[in-house]
Amino acid sequence: MPHYPPRLSADAAWGICAKAAQSWRSVMLGQRPPAYPAEPSAAGLPRLALVYVPHYRVDIDVTSRKGPGVTHCLLDGCSGAFAIADFKDSPLLDEPEAEVLPALLTNDEAGRAALAALTRLILGQRSRGAKPTPLGVRSCQRVDWPFWVYYFARSRGRLDIRACDARTGELAGNRAKAGILQAMVQAAE
Repeated sequence: MPHYPPRLSADAAWGICAKAAQSWRSVMLGQRPPAYPAEPSAAGLPRLALVYVPHYRVDIDVTSRKGPGVTHCLLDGCSGAFAIADFKDSPLLDEPEAEVLPALLTNDEAGRAALAALTRLILGQRSRGAKPTPLGVRSCQRVDWPFWVYYFARSRGRLDIRACDARTGELAGNRAKAGILQAMVQAAE
């Protein structure tokens, strides 16, 4: 399965996720997040793991006053989150070196969902200029997107995660986090 390689190192991801996982109490008490371990243990918490989340790279034909064009989109295969993306300088590799989560959408469902999301996005714009009109899906390809998943224990022993995009270094939002958790549960079954 084609995938994008991670750009963010494990050390950098640990720093981003550990800081975000701190409770407000520990911040107020001046406690620092745990340092990245030299020898990470498989069973201990906190722990960091690289996983590949299925996404769909969707190209949608559009037309406007300027003429025909193509809009490149990325749709999360677990949560259905949608983004317009620029794929310049983004080489695809063949086999990922970490766990790949199962997709919860098919190619056809992903294409329809991306087309509907782009249409909603365009209709929601408040510009007076010419808005492009989506015509249809040109291509839909499944690609695996890297995420660093930081596992940690909350108060009273509850397990939680923070997910960090391994290409941009941004923390995943609630919808993407829920999709990753849902795919992890499906993979475990």
